[in-house]
Amino acid sequence: MDEKDQAEIYDLYESVGWIAYTKNPDRLWQAFANSQYMTEKNNQGEIVALISWVTDQATVVLIQDLLVHPDYQRKGLGKKLMQRALAEIKSYGQLQI
Repeated sequence: MDEKDQAEIYDLYESVGWIAYTKNPDRLWQAFANSQYMTEKNNQGEIVALISWVTDQATVVLIQDLLVHPDYQRKGLGKKLMQRALAEIKSYGQLQI
């Protein structure tokens, strides 16, 4: 993840009020390094939504975060990300989600 993506993801967490995550950015980036995620960008190429999950890719998946910037909520971005993530997760085989 590059610095631009980190800044946009940080701002996204702040925008939805999940400030417990942004109090320690190093820990947030460690969490991203140890999980899988997808983002959705606006027409300007800025990250406005994300979904992240953790898995052992053998038995279980936990959807950890699903965030949509307030300016983009109620437009189907969360649903779109969930569908994309579930398609990816199902490619691992039969898992408990």
